[in-house]
Amino acid sequence: MLADATILNQLGRRLGDRLTVPSRLATTEFEIVGTVDRGAFSLQPVLYGSLQDWQQIRYGATDASVPEASFVLVKGGGDPKALAAGLTSGVPGVEAGTPSQTVDAQPGIAGIRNTVRAVVGFGLGVGALVIGAFFYVLTIQKVAQIGVLKALGATSWFVSRQLLLQVAVIAAAGLSLAVLAAFVTAPMLEGVDIPVRLTPGGIALTTVLLTAFALVAAAVSARRITRIDPLIALGQQQ
Repeated sequence: MLADATILNQLGRRLGDRLTVPSRLATTEFEIVGTVDRGAFSLQPVLYGSLQDWQQIRYGATDASVPEASFVLVKGGGDPKALAAGLTSGVPGVEAGTPSQTVDAQPGIAGIRNTVRAVVGFGLGVGALVIGAFFYVLTIQKVAQIGVLKALGATSWFVSRQLLLQVAVIAAAGLSLAVLAAFVTAPMLEGVDIPVRLTPGGIALTTVLLTAFALVAAAVSARRITRIDPLIALGQQQ
């Protein structure tokens, strides 16, 4: 069997070692006779073998004494985690997991999921920076008008409260349009084989986070408002 160099580094193996591959309630040993550097499949290192080796791993032995089932779906009431734990502890030689744990155990799924989470995290971070910069620049541009309000007797708290109210309204309007656009474009993306899944929990979490980012950015801008001197602001306006 040929092994990708990545898997040898991960397992600490070298040429001539034997690898045990579990399949269909049985194990098969293969000797590493060479290495290749062909990349990965679904972010996972690859083993290369003959067609007969793959058939043996995929379909198992034809001996009637060897069980043919290697994956069984169990449906039962109650908590899936408790059911999986009970099967693992109560049935020797059996590993059980919840549906989500079973999906995560598939090769490449964990890597892809972490990549998507990183992309979402970076997207939220960039969104926070853009929102903060937008409201901060908007506040700086209104220094003269804020100075006039303060000269007329408006307190810093009154002006800051108005700013926060405006930010909340703008954020609510923008997020409403964004959610509507997401529902409109999702069917179009599915038509070109791009998997898209909109869930109420994901939409709610994103909405709450972006609203919080907008309010935090507004709070930073509000701190700028408290430092505006009416006389200086009026002088700059002239």
